[in-house]
Amino acid sequence: MERIDYSSDFDDPAFCNDIIIKNARKEHKCCECNNKIKKGGSYLRVTGLWEGEFNSFKICLICDE
Repeated sequence: MERIDYSSDFDDPAFCNDIIIKNARKEHKCCECNNKIKKGGSYLRVTGLWEGEFNSFKICLICDE
């Protein structure tokens, strides 16, 4: 699996995990482009601890490229 480049204006996460979900149970919105991730579609889910706060992000596979 290709690793994500987390470089940005934010501090590095204390920990994080990413996984490709191949069959979304419901519709989601990509946190990068705001397009819909359709039910049954695939997306990247990134979860982790940034600056003391736990977050989870859903990213469409187009934005992941």
